[in-house]
Amino acid sequence: MSETKDKTTLQASAVAIDGRALLLEGAPGVGKSSLALALIERGAVLIGDDGVTRKRAGDEEEARLLAV
Repeated sequence: MSETKDKTTLQASAVAIDGRALLLEGAPGVGKSSLALALIERGAVLIGDDGVTRKRAGDEEEARLLAV
């Protein structure tokens, strides 16, 4: 994880379900990608895998895919 004043980069995967983002955070090897894949097989949409940057936007947060 790395952090600046308004951004945090996490070891995480993210999927969208019914228009809402779900962030799957955890250490390498714990199954984040496997869980994301299982959710995608059930209708979720992939937002990002392996690294996700959370950016603060006022009182709200938005998830953005970390460019690798």
